[in-house]
This record gives sequence, structure tokens and C-alpha cells, in this order.
Amino acid sequence: MKLSLLGAVGLLLLSSCRSTPTVPRPFVADETTFLGLAVVEASRLPDELARAELYRQITLGYQATGDEASMRSVAGAGLQLARAAGPTEQSIRVRLGLAPLLAAAGEDASAQDALEAGLRFVSSAEDPEVRAELVPLLVQSALRSDEPARPILRRSVEEAYVIDDPEHRAEALIRIAEVYQAAETFLSVTSFIHQASPAVRSVPGRFTRAQLFARLADLAERSGEAVLAARLISSAIEEVDMGGGPTSEDESRHLVTTVTQVAGLRRRDDALRLVELFALPQDAVRAMIGISEAAQTRAARLDHLRHASQLAQRVEDTAQFTAVHIRLAAAYYRVAASSRANEHADRAAQVLASAPDLYAGIELPGELAQVLVRMDRLQAVRELLLQAPDEYVRGAVSVRAAEQLIADGRLGLADDFLTIALIASDEATYLADSLRRAIVAGFARTGSIRLAIRTVERMTDARLRAEAVTVLAVVAEPTGAVIPMYRADLASVLATR
Repeated sequence: MKLSLLGAVGLLLLSSCRSTPTVPRPFVADETTFLGLAVVEASRLPDELARAELYRQITLGYQATGDEASMRSVAGAGLQLARAAGPTEQSIRVRLGLAPLLAAAGEDASAQDALEAGLRFVSSAEDPEVRAELVPLLVQSALRSDEPARPILRRSVEEAYVIDDPEHRAEALIRIAEVYQAAETFLSVTSFIHQASPAVRSVPGRFTRAQLFARLADLAERSGEAVLAARLISSAIEEVDMGGGPTSEDESRHLVTTVTQVAGLRRRDDALRLVELFALPQDAVRAMIGISEAAQTRAARLDHLRHASQLAQRVEDTAQFTAVHIRLAAAYYRVAASSRANEHADRAAQVLASAPDLYAGIELPGELAQVLVRMDRLQAVRELLLQAPDEYVRGAVSVRAAEQLIADGRLGLADDFLTIALIASDEATYLADSLRRAIVAGFARTGSIRLAIRTVERMTDARLRAEAVTVLAVVAEPTGAVIPMYRADLASVLATR
């Protein structure tokens, strides 16, 4: 028999008191809501940074519901935990994530404290890669923290200019420019492009230089700087033209990026010429798909895809062969060439059926499942699941199919595949709770709250369960779909742990 709502919450609080670390649990306006229950569940974790990160996510839920008092309390607790963990890269990332939420809750001093901690860490970090990764996050956090953070914002940007390694300096400046563009600020990104260009010229490796120039060209084009974009894309092409083709996986990846940007900036002939430099046909296929995406007419797109299809037949590696056919299926589907899309999807499915070891990384069957869902070939997805080598793989691929159905707004069908995944998790011999965490997130998005709770009920790993409850609360509570019966049910489930 189900406990009453208050009784279930009481048991939950009692059980949490027996195992809760000494750091106090933050005050929330109502501990019987999903968000309140998520706070209680998160507070039981001994790992301070794990709790801090969950508090950050829960704060987003309180922000969506308009509960500013709980938002302020939970974000403040998260900041306190991150401080206690010391100046590590992970704790700084949590603090930077909390700063805009603290600012939105009116806690400007705490927001600035979090940003200042990030600035101090970045300034003293010796690893240029760490600095290049964190400076754009610091800038993004300061931008979202609004007016009180403007002085810190300027100092944060300056940190990018003093990164010693030219590649990491260029990378940081490009990411900062992307942050400014995404934020749609009144500030131009052109200055970042001009600052990054000399750094790019000092980067070793012409394919690395080429892809950095190509990314700068794309930034300039999106900023309305057509002349600057044309000059930068010419620099990218010149870098590639300095010698032969790529000789490593990284160089090939950089050349694919460059070719795609060159085509996107209306230099199709140059892009096609650069494709001839690839030694491996799978890289050429990816580049040709990029050129197709940039073409202005459907006829041109199909012509490029036909060329890519011919190249795909020369791919010898089984995994790469499968991957390019999945990408070609998706590309043909996007131009409404259903027969060709089906042909490539079937080729990929045939290889997977004959080589079950390709299921090991989940990526290939997962990508194929999502493409087949977009093509409305659900029976083919089910056949793909039947061939899975074990229950965890079957469940993980089912989740990928459900995620695509959710993105397409087909929530009832998504529930069907999430249920397949849930049944698979019951039989899985490894990573069952990791799978269930993803299933809970799916059921939360489809609005199937009862099924999400039944999934949480199966979980035994404390951290994964807390993460699942957090996702459920943050997604479901703001929708208004969480009725008292569901709250009592979840409280009862958590109280027995």
C-alpha cells in the first residue's frame, strides 16, 4: 500500500539523515515536489562536486518554476560545495555554471565570487589546453551573469590573449567569438577574428592552420563581413595547397572541416579540388557530403551525393564502410531521395547483421536507428534491436531511437522504445542503472511520469539514481504535469532506499 505524501517524505528525510554528509541540505520552499525530492536525494551523496553539479541542475528547474527563494538557496549550497572541493578544473566548471543562476536570483556578490574564482584559476593554470577550454566558459558565464559581471568579462577576454601556445590561443579566441555570436550581443566579433589570425599563422601543421582559418572565415561570414570571410577562406585554401594530402587521422579530420567550410563559402570548385587530396575514401565521402550540404540546388546536392556514393564502394574498413553508408542514408533523406536513402541504410544494416562486434561502441547501431526513425522505418529499427549482441546494447540503441522520436514529436512511439529499453535493463548484466538513467530522462520528456518513477524504483546505484531523479524533476516539474499522486509515489520509492 502506498504511503501518504507527507509520510513518504518523512521516511525519505529520516533515511537521508542517517546517511547525509555533514554539509547542510539547502532550504527549499516545498520538499514534497519533485524538485524538493531531488534536493533531498542529491544531498545524500558523499561526493561534494557530484552534489554541487546536481544542485546546479536543480536550480535550473527552480528557475523555470519561478521559485526564486529555493533557486537562491540551492544555487548557494552548490557554490559552497564547489568552494569546499578546492580550486580544481571540475569545481571551477561547476562554479561557472552556477554564476548566471546566482545572478538571476539576485545574488550578485556570490555570482561575482564564482567568476573571480574562475578567473584566478585560469590566470594561474599552466596547461594552455586547460586555459583554452576554460576561458570561453568563463566569458560565457560572465555574459550570462549580466551587468554586474562586466568588469570580470573584460578581464576574462584578456586572458585569451596571453595564452602562450598559438593554437590554443587561436582556439580560445574562436570559441569566445562563437560565444558572443550565440549571445547576439551588440559587440562585433571582428576584433576576435583579427586577433586570432596572427596566432593561426604561427600554428605548426598546415592542415591545422587551414581548418582554423576556415572556422574564422565562417565566423566572418556569419557576422556580415563578406570581404574578410573571402580573404580568410583563401588563406585556408593556400595552406592546403602548400603540399600533398593528409597523412594522419587528425590531418584528415581538419581537411574535412576545411573542405566543408570552403564549399559553404561558395568556393565549390576549390572544395572539389581539395577532395582529391584524401588518401582514404571514407574521408573523401565525408567531405563530399559536406559539399552537398552547401550546394544551392537539389540537383547539385544529388550530383555530389552520387559522387560520394561511388567513393563509398572503395571503403575497405568494415566499421568505416558502415559509418559512411549511414551518413549517406541521412544525406539522401535530407534531399527527399527516399529510394537512395533506403539503399544506403539497408547496406549499413546488412553489415551490422553480419558483424555484431560493430555494436560494441553503440555509436553505429545508434546512428542507424536514428536515421531509420527519421525515415519512418520503425520495423527496420526493431529488426536492428533483435540482432543486438546483449541486453545493454539493445537498451542503449532503443534509447537512441526514442530520442529521435521525441525530437520528432512522436511521443507515444518513443514510449514504446523506452519500454523496450526498460525491459532490456532488467536483463542487462552490466551498466543497467546507467541505461535506466537515460530511460528516466526519456520518459520525463514524453510526459510518462509513472513509467519514469517505475524506472527509478529499479535503480540501486545512489549517484545514478540521484542524477535520474534530478533529470525527472527538472524536466517534469516546470510543465505542471506532476500531480500529488506522482509526488507521493516518488517519495515512497525514494524512502525505501
